Amino acid sequence: MIKIGRSSSTIRKYEDRSNKKKNPYTDINGKYIAESHRLGYCHNKIHTGFLNHKQIKEHECTKKNCPYFNKYEDHPFWIEKKKRKEAKKNDK
Repeated sequence: MIKIGRSSSTIRKYEDRSNKKKNPYTDINGKYIAESHRLGYCHNKIHTGFLNHKQIKEHECTKKNCPYFNKYEDHPFWIEKKKRKEAKKNDK
């Protein structure tokens, strides 16, 4: 008997990978992101996921007023940023 293609164990490995559930707490690159670093969520179908500060800055989500970006206003990062902005405004 001649075997053509992959063995059944190899096929089973591929099936196991495809059946794995995606971690719901992933960033736009597919990596896990801790709750303390989740500053917002991107609903764009190309790269759906949570965003950290570096990714928001890199993609310029806030500068562009991106319609797909959902900013978590109650996160301490945004609260602190708002306070700094107000303090800077009051110093003038």
